[in-house]
Formats: sequence, C-alpha cells, structure tokens
Amino acid sequence: MALVMGLVSWKAINPEAVTALITLRDTMGVPVTDISVGTLYTAGIADSVADEVGYFRRMLEGTGILFNPNRDRHTIIRVFVELNRHPTNTDSLVRWVMVWEGDGEQKELLGKLQARYGFAELDRISVAKLWRLEVKAASEQEADELCRAMVETKSRAQGLLVNPHSQNWKMV
Repeated sequence: MALVMGLVSWKAINPEAVTALITLRDTMGVPVTDISVGTLYTAGIADSVADEVGYFRRMLEGTGILFNPNRDRHTIIRVFVELNRHPTNTDSLVRWVMVWEGDGEQKELLGKLQARYGFAELDRISVAKLWRLEVKAASEQEADELCRAMVETKSRAQGLLVNPHSQNWKMV
C-alpha cells in the first residue's frame, strides 16, 4: 500500500486563522506572530495502482466532495509533507499542529469514495487540519510549551484550536 498526502486549500489569509491569531494574541496574550491553516488528506492506495499520485489527484479533483478546484489551491505531496520551519519574523519559531476528527467522519468519506465514485483501490483516508504557528520564544522548549498551551481548549481563557472531547492533535 502506498501512502499519499495532499495539502488542499492552503491559505495564509483565512478567516479561521485570522480569528485564531487575534484571539490568541490579543485576548489570551500568547506571543504568536503568524498563523495559517490548511486541510491535509492522507490516503492509503493499493499497490496495484501504478500512478498513486495521479489516482489521488483524480480522487481530489474529480469528486468535488473533498474540495472545490475552482476556489482552493492544492498541492499533492507523495509519502511525506515537507514542513517549512522558516519563520517570517526573525525572532519567532515555527510549530506545526495537526488536528483530526474521530474515525466516524473518515469512514463515511471512505465509503463514499469507494462506492459512489469508484475508488475501490482506496484502503483508507484521513482528513486533518494543519496549523502553522509562529511564536516568539527564547528556546525550542518554550515554543513547544506555548503551542501546547494554545492548542488544547481547557477553558475560555486557555487553548483554542482543539476540542479535546471530539478531536485529536499532534505537533509535527
């Protein structure tokens, strides 16, 4: 089975990202200097498919259920995602946070792609939100701690990006 990843609908200026930046920086006082968000799709495709990336691209563009090709920018990345760790602000450090929903939504999406759209060689699919965070921090450890504190919602004044009751997350 080949693992193919696609970063879809990546937007530096996104209403969700702007709201998160303002809330984290201005309301919660977190020293975040930049934030952007995109959707990451990961698919396991049977080895019998010769062109995994082409198959994945047809799945993304041909169904219309994953994203709108007329509106969203997308990049297909095979096997891995190269994460840019170069901040736009010289005194900031970059952290990437991946957030995904429970298995129910992903099983439903897999069923639709297999049955309705004929992608029988698709073994699994996962959908995650990928956040890129720039924070002002004196060390790598401080940047990690700041990101952990701003990601998981614990109260109205702490955390923002993840609902721990229905979502999973990981720093990548």
